[in-house]
Amino acid sequence: MLRMAQIKYIKNLYKNEGLSLREVSQRTGHSFETVRKYAYRQIGVKTVCRS
Repeated sequence: MLRMAQIKYIKNLYKNEGLSLREVSQRTGHSFETVRKYAYRQIGVKTVCRS
């Protein structure tokens, strides 16, 4: 799990700097799947699974 600062950095590179997910992955050293997961995730929203 990434720290909040790392998540914000990924989101900034993707949304504000206009880098592709692959470019963000290469720049940060995180896997493409990790970058994709956090780039699309909303900050501060918790999901709860209920059955």
